[in-house]
Amino acid sequence: MPPLSRFIKDFIAGKAKADGKICIGESVSAVIQQKRLPSKRTDPGMFTLPIEIREVRIEHLMCDLGASINVLPYSVYQRLVGARLMKTKVVIQLADRSCISSVGVLENVIVKVHDFLYPTDFHVIRMSEAESAESSGVLLGRPFLRTAKTLIDVCEGTIYLDYHGEKYTFNIDVAMKKPLDVENLHSVDVFEPLKKDLTDQEISEAIMKFCQAKGSAGPSSTAQLASAEEALKEPNQPTDEEEKNPLPQAECPTKKLKKLPPGLKYAYLGENETLPVIINNQLTKEQEERLMEVLGRNKKAIGWTLSDLVGISPDLCMHHIRLEEGAKSHRDPQRKLNPNMQEEVMKEVLKLLSLWIIYSVADSEWVSPVHMVPKKSGIQVVTNMKNKLVPTRLVTGWRMCIDYRKPNTATKKDHFPLPFIDQMLERLAGKQYFSFLDGYSGYFQIYLDPEDQEKTTFTCPFGTYAYRRMSFGLCNAPETFQRCMMSIFSDLLEECIEIFMDDFTVYGDSFETCLHHLDIVMERCRSKSLVLNFEKCHFIVSEGIVLRHIVSERGIQVDQAKVDVIAKLPHPTN
Repeated sequence: MPPLSRFIKDFIAGKAKADGKICIGESVSAVIQQKRLPSKRTDPGMFTLPIEIREVRIEHLMCDLGASINVLPYSVYQRLVGARLMKTKVVIQLADRSCISSVGVLENVIVKVHDFLYPTDFHVIRMSEAESAESSGVLLGRPFLRTAKTLIDVCEGTIYLDYHGEKYTFNIDVAMKKPLDVENLHSVDVFEPLKKDLTDQEISEAIMKFCQAKGSAGPSSTAQLASAEEALKEPNQPTDEEEKNPLPQAECPTKKLKKLPPGLKYAYLGENETLPVIINNQLTKEQEERLMEVLGRNKKAIGWTLSDLVGISPDLCMHHIRLEEGAKSHRDPQRKLNPNMQEEVMKEVLKLLSLWIIYSVADSEWVSPVHMVPKKSGIQVVTNMKNKLVPTRLVTGWRMCIDYRKPNTATKKDHFPLPFIDQMLERLAGKQYFSFLDGYSGYFQIYLDPEDQEKTTFTCPFGTYAYRRMSFGLCNAPETFQRCMMSIFSDLLEECIEIFMDDFTVYGDSFETCLHHLDIVMERCRSKSLVLNFEKCHFIVSEGIVLRHIVSERGIQVDQAKVDVIAKLPHPTN
């Protein structure tokens, strides 16, 4: 019997087994497994999202799982009014292994995708115009994709975003400008969208229409108010690059300019009658040109919209909330608001979120309720139901305030003195020229200590939020603001300027002196990032109202308009 006969016999009988692998072809494998092979697919294209950053809309922003940072071209950064770069020494390695230095970092930028808002940090880099025009010039890396809980389905060509359980599906096939399969492509007609910057009034009207359509208190409204990241740990200084390339100034608001009293007129610092300022209409042409030269040189010290507020450096002034020892925290519930009030609250919260003045808070020891205060016109005498003349103030709207009475009670009081009004008026009386200046939302220009920010938490139908900037209604806020102004203008007080809170009065015995003093004050405001309200600033005028008194070369006079209101009041009947 051959030597292998026993082995062959055992193998046939199943007593012996041999281990090994057999390589079979693709078609044979499919027959054996009885499964169909998946069909081959083409490239689905680049996964992009349309986003909005402040007032800038970017149609195609690439989502890149290979990027560890979010990138923004410098050309796009220049379009973000009021954005400030923070210093960084980061060196970025690109896909071709080349390295490029980051110009700076934009921190806590609110990125809007659909109706969702996400906090994001962008590294700003310089690119050529051709590169920045490409959709790959701006990209969202893994930090944003993780923040938005993004799921990318390459097969279906969809991107899923999540916000607190609410999901939004974005189909890239719909958003692509051109078809993905270009094998049989002969011609392409591309229609670019009309690019237009929305004004503040148009944005407000859009929000109003959304509130009316969706309902202010509905879940879809709440979804818009996205959770922002924690407050800035320490606001940094702008980079040297920012000083070399100043930010573009905000355009003139589209709202109708108010009618001015006699002696005043509008002049314009921008082209096509933009960036208006209010000046004396009795100045000669030469005097007006010299005044406009001073104002144009210090244009950054004047604000036309809230987005112009940069914020005074915390190194100079920062508001602190120091509580009494043993003070107990309070969490008040929200108060009921009617639909009109809810509408106003939503508009205010959205505005403050977009300006980085407030941020979302999940938990806080201190929670104060929102309180709506009616906006009233001046005192008017009207006839009541009994045909009697009675004084009244008509309600023209609503203003959102925060009821900080409980945290204010537990706060240690600041006893910084305010100036005596009578002494200040005496120093102003008899001067020939004045420039009356007013801070733009003065409190919002001062940062809050990050450790105290959660003490400003307020609750409303759309969530709980805390302030990054000093809020109206806080105890010691007037003292903090006065101390800040004194530190900025300490060497100029009683020499060329008088200050009471956010009302500044620059004066001089002649046009030359007043203009020189104004130049010094405006340059100081610009260097300290103190922004003035263009609507309330009157430059180089011969008289004006200071703390309800008229000051001029003639001295101090009472405001006749206030006297007339009192004179028209009906006599008391009981």
